[in-house]
Amino acid sequence: MERLVGLSAARARRLYGLVYPRDRWWLRPAFPLSNLYFRLRRCPFRIYRHPREAVDEVIRGQGLERRFRATTPLWQVGIYAR
Repeated sequence: MERLVGLSAARARRLYGLVYPRDRWWLRPAFPLSNLYFRLRRCPFRIYRHPREAVDEVIRGQGLERRFRATTPLWQVGIYAR
């Protein structure tokens, strides 16, 4: 996550937005089950979870500040600006 988010955030000129799964205890069992489903279906997609604080730290390290944050039961949204 650090490399992907860091490199993509570094390329952002003014705005940077992302949507990613929430890291909540009640969702944690769903991630391996979902990934097993994808693997059995021979689908290359995988779900990864990362703490919001860790993602936020990488983005802020690229000179961006969070301007908007929203959550749904499954997803979190962040918009950052220079």
